[in-house]
Amino acid sequence: ADEILFRAGVHPQLLMDMIPVSALHQIYRHMRQLMREGVSENENEHFFIHNRKAGIPCPNCYTFIKQKYVQGRSTYFCPSCQP
Repeated sequence: ADEILFRAGVHPQLLMDMIPVSALHQIYRHMRQLMREGVSENENEHFFIHNRKAGIPCPNCYTFIKQKYVQGRSTYFCPSCQP
């Protein structure tokens, strides 16, 4: 989920009814893309998920990654790329 939201540029605390339809389409597209990448033999070392640790730089913009708890689960996101 962190990787999908990161690629779609959606903040993990955004309520479902606040997400624009265009962003929902992006989420769906990235979900399908990640499923294909996940089963391919060529593992992508540039996944955001490989960098899931608070305080390290975002692989896109170098803003520090933040960690929050959303509905009891830990999530990592870039505050710059996922406003």
